[in-house]
Amino acid sequence: MTHVFLLLLFAHVLGDFVFQTNNIYRMKVMHLGGVIIHSAIFYALAIALTFPSSIYNGRFAFWLFAVFISHILIDKVKLIFGKTVIQKEFINFIIDQCIHVAVLSTVYLIPFNGNFISFVVNKSTFSGLSNSALSVILFVASMLIFVSYAISVLLYYYDCSVSKDPKSLKYNYSRMLYRSILFLLLISPYFPIAIVLIIANYVYTKKILKYDLLRFIIEKVYLILLVFVFFLGKGVLI
Repeated sequence: MTHVFLLLLFAHVLGDFVFQTNNIYRMKVMHLGGVIIHSAIFYALAIALTFPSSIYNGRFAFWLFAVFISHILIDKVKLIFGKTVIQKEFINFIIDQCIHVAVLSTVYLIPFNGNFISFVVNKSTFSGLSNSALSVILFVASMLIFVSYAISVLLYYYDCSVSKDPKSLKYNYSRMLYRSILFLLLISPYFPIAIVLIIANYVYTKKILKYDLLRFIIEKVYLILLVFVFFLGKGVLI
């Protein structure tokens, strides 16, 4: 079942970050149709990654459709709360992600039959990977998307909070690659190299570029937090 959860987590991060463009986000804010389109992208990815169980296993198909509906409701409530209750995109974003992952984890609570995960196991056999290796790859890939895309979104919300003229989110892919490399180094035996790179980045930005200490702290704190999440999740899931 861990394979299924990790496949769904991968579908979630792809749908929420990689395939969520500025246009889709603006549509979400404007009307319910945008939220449905965004959620449908996740749903399509989830169906594709867990096929054929997502189609031919009635119990799982029903559960997955319920998750799709919950995704719509969660995102719509988030938008409403952002306008009326917790008017902090920064906080809403973190709460939103935690709820989505919690909903996906309910897959562990459903008593599927033994044939349910056979395709996932066969998928790892077909690729020449062990089940454990496939789980590690899926988890690392999901975490890399959080490290690259999610931190970019958090920094965008911070920039909006200090700027009177916020612009559309534009991903800095070189910075995203830099964070991804740091993450991979921090979860490896070569973590001292990551620490040296962080210090070098601090010195360089402070002397050469426009420097914002709080922005630097937010980026690095969430990077380290995701490293802890990775090790915690690896111990539980893999």
